[in-house]
Amino acid sequence: MNNSVLLDVSKVTAGYGNIMVLQALSLQVFEGEAVGLVGPNGHGKSTLLGAVSGITRIQSGAIHFAGIDITNSKSSKIVKMGLSHVAQGSRLFSDCTVEENLMLGAYLNRNRKIRSASFNQVFTFFPKLYERKNQLAKTLSGGERQMLAIGVGLMSQPRLLILDEPTLGLSPSIKSELLLSIKKILQSGASLVIVDGDFTFVRELTERWYGVSLGQVAAEGNSKEGMDERTLKKLFFGESVHE
Repeated sequence: MNNSVLLDVSKVTAGYGNIMVLQALSLQVFEGEAVGLVGPNGHGKSTLLGAVSGITRIQSGAIHFAGIDITNSKSSKIVKMGLSHVAQGSRLFSDCTVEENLMLGAYLNRNRKIRSASFNQVFTFFPKLYERKNQLAKTLSGGERQMLAIGVGLMSQPRLLILDEPTLGLSPSIKSELLLSIKKILQSGASLVIVDGDFTFVRELTERWYGVSLGQVAAEGNSKEGMDERTLKKLFFGESVHE
């Protein structure tokens, strides 16, 4: 990790219709860094990821990526800049093969050499996908579908990969396999933002974490120092963590 800010979220307020989920929320992710987001369901984590990736409209505040203002930019522009968001329950093209789904993930890049390099990289991270490259997506297991969703996100060769609940519904053995694959992705130089209900999984992958509650950053810390029980209880049971 270096000291260059890759993602800068500054006092962002956003939501749906007249309901503002995020309340002047601010955070930063540095180049080469992995950051976790934790907190109760329905308190703004997925809304934040949507705001960053151009899915959710921002009412006030600003988001900069690699020094460029991407506030309310189109998702296609944001992907092209190097930010890839693998949303919770990402939809795959079930009647397309693994290889065809991956090809669709590279739709913004028409350079054959770069596409070929992206395929090789994804198959290195997820060898099972190579074994199943000619299978239809609908025939894959839940863990394999999650690997494919992440693989599709990687086909654009992102500088920042955003993962929303990647372990949801997965068995412990598949979680362990996925953990090793994401570690390989990080070793390749990508930055990461991850939301997941498995705090151990988040700690294993990240350097820092932010606790999101009631649409604001309510706590933050060093992942290697753990997430103390007192702070987590306050996050999840609604007590203020600011004293």
